[in-house]
Amino acid sequence: MKYTAHKAHKPETDIKLHQNAGDRLMWEKRPTPYTGWIWCTVLTGETGWVPESWLEFDGNTCLLLRDYDSTELTIKPGDVLMGILIESGWLYASNQQGEQGWVPIECVEVR
Repeated sequence: MKYTAHKAHKPETDIKLHQNAGDRLMWEKRPTPYTGWIWCTVLTGETGWVPESWLEFDGNTCLLLRDYDSTELTIKPGDVLMGILIESGWLYASNQQGEQGWVPIECVEVR
């Protein structure tokens, strides 16, 4: 499905998680305006938000159930995106340059 950005979004950080299904992560609940996201730490020290529904919990660790990339896209009003999936208030999409990443769903509308 195609989307058009009506609000700008810029990632808060350049830190990105690129993890594979089966990776074990440490997790903790942190305040966020988006429900359904868990703060995770990779055994090598990288940290970031991961969709809660993509995790299987076991004490203070969790198992990632599918490949995950936390890259966020920078968008401005008028940008056209091709939606790939929606998860917990965020859209994973591809921009016209072929880059893929997450944007808050409130920043876009169905075209």
